[in-house]
Amino acid sequence: MIKIKSDATDSEMADAIATALEHAMHNGQDFGEPLMVEFIEANEKAKAKGKTKQEAGSFGEAIEAISIGGMAYRRSWKTKGGHFIFSHISGDIAITEIASVESLPDKVQDEFVKRYLSTPNESNDTVSYSNQISMVHPNNEVFAWQPSNADLFATDWVIM
Repeated sequence: MIKIKSDATDSEMADAIATALEHAMHNGQDFGEPLMVEFIEANEKAKAKGKTKQEAGSFGEAIEAISIGGMAYRRSWKTKGGHFIFSHISGDIAITEIASVESLPDKVQDEFVKRYLSTPNESNDTVSYSNQISMVHPNNEVFAWQPSNADLFATDWVIM
């Protein structure tokens, strides 16, 4: 596990990863396992700016936090029972594993496989997903979410 501060520059991240890999190779770590990176304190930037969980910020600060694994909500949502947003972790699903994805309807799974079988190559042997934001409702239902203009310009965002 590599731990990196959430406000690290690209150069600092590269240095941290290189150092961790060098240490792992020296200790004989098996690289058959995926490399894991943990961003320390997703709301560190907000804290550095003197903001605490209870203080409000901009939508930009909320996006910054959720893009590295944090959560955020608007103060006005707390009165509705505790909604919050988060960003899904981007990833790829191999075509050979697509049938195991319960959240995809059978027809969608079939279409992915059909596309692959019609022209099998490396560019279509996976299903990639990214840039998804969801809202969690108080009853733990998760829905796709897109900000309104009011959300974009609000200054009552709280980083969790």
